[in-house]
Amino acid sequence: MRIWTMNNHLAVEHVPELIRQQGPLRYFSCRSLERTIKKYSNMANSMSAPDVEISNIHNRVNYYKEHRSTEESESFMASSSTRERDSLLHPTQPDTTPRLWSKIIHLELRERADFFGASTWQFINALQRYYSRLGLSGSVIDSQQIIMAGSMLKEEVCFHSRMHRSNNSLLKRSNHLIFNIRYWYVGEVLMYFEHKLNGTSRFLALASVMPDASMDEYGIIRVTYDQQRLNEQFMVCNTLDVITIIGLVRYNDNETDFKAIWPDAKYYQKLDGRIYREELL
Repeated sequence: MRIWTMNNHLAVEHVPELIRQQGPLRYFSCRSLERTIKKYSNMANSMSAPDVEISNIHNRVNYYKEHRSTEESESFMASSSTRERDSLLHPTQPDTTPRLWSKIIHLELRERADFFGASTWQFINALQRYYSRLGLSGSVIDSQQIIMAGSMLKEEVCFHSRMHRSNNSLLKRSNHLIFNIRYWYVGEVLMYFEHKLNGTSRFLALASVMPDASMDEYGIIRVTYDQQRLNEQFMVCNTLDVITIIGLVRYNDNETDFKAIWPDAKYYQKLDGRIYREELL
């Protein structure tokens, strides 16, 4: 059994500073924050003034981070702990196009055999169909590079993906299920990526489309979602066409039948405008 010592109490005073150091769009749990507090408390050995020592440790860590950042930005020397970029802005439309978020990976399409449930052939086929819908040629795209990302930031909302969830085994949030307004479908995002064709860069998403989408009398979307991921159908869409994050709720005994929920849905008003009064009481 571990005892909550005085050093732990003093480290708690620095919790706001620890949270600020996490940066934007970094999910953290009580367990990870507890480990961080314990890490700093174990570094303090002073019996007379542990609060002063912990404060000094924070200052040294911040000074080190600032020093390494200066070295990297001014190229004084190669960094020994270089990290991949955490975010990716659109090269020509950074203000109107959603931002891609970590984890950022550069690769050739033919170098990877699986894209989080979709084979390379299925991914290339979905990408070719996307360009065909735009009236563009999708030839030789299998020899081009893409930049994969696990998350997307759009209008201050973070959309995740199956790629992001594969790197975070304890993640429970369901913000990888999306509603696409342009072609009216509900899908599970496998990953976000940047792709260039004919000199034009596009931020796209690879999604597994949920079949049998329909609406009930209240305009609530009904879908079939097989959590075993059998016979999946994939499509590529532009990140600008993603309208919102949705959740799924079971409404009968069938394990594959779900209804979608989202913040703007009106669960009391039918499609013909009539309001179900009992639900308002």
